[in-house]
Amino acid sequence: AERSPVALIPKTATGFRYNTEVAEIMCDGGKGGVITSGGGFSDVYGRPAYQNDVVNTYLSHVVPQPDPNFFSRNGRAYPDVAALAHNYLVYLQGAIQTIHGTSAATPVFAAVVALLNEERLNNYLPPLGFLNPMLYQMYAEMPQTFTDITVGNNNCIAFASYCCDPTQGFSAWTGWDAATGLGSPVYYEMVRYVLKPA
Repeated sequence: AERSPVALIPKTATGFRYNTEVAEIMCDGGKGGVITSGGGFSDVYGRPAYQNDVVNTYLSHVVPQPDPNFFSRNGRAYPDVAALAHNYLVYLQGAIQTIHGTSAATPVFAAVVALLNEERLNNYLPPLGFLNPMLYQMYAEMPQTFTDITVGNNNCIAFASYCCDPTQGFSAWTGWDAATGLGSPVYYEMVRYVLKPA
């Protein structure tokens, strides 16, 4: 069965209704968001070849961008992928609390990878190993393996006084972008990809 992005919209104090018309969005300080993602370009590591096509497309089409003097267009681009990073309930120091940020999102994607490896092992295939080149190949061959996040930005990356200044961050866009990477994982499509015959 086809799966579409689902957003939970409050209906009453005790229930929710599903809205499948809403795509995923990135937190946007200009729309009242209080956190943003990291993202951009390394000034230490060069960009690997497997990123060239998607990153060059982004850089040649998306405006505004930060001043080119303030980021390395040829640096390693990040992020590779995105995941929800807000309001995870955890049991910490004797109480249930919420956590946010990369510390919340990274374990979610790691769990997806663990499940993909389990699917492969159950089908007598080796584990995935170094993922990054495969993620970009997966996107090129089966873009439905990611939910493309095209709304939002990370314009609060420099200093709080620059929040919402489009010259201080990067916008989400169709395809890979320096705010949400390739997008968020669509698990069942990823399973189809990692189990397909070579």
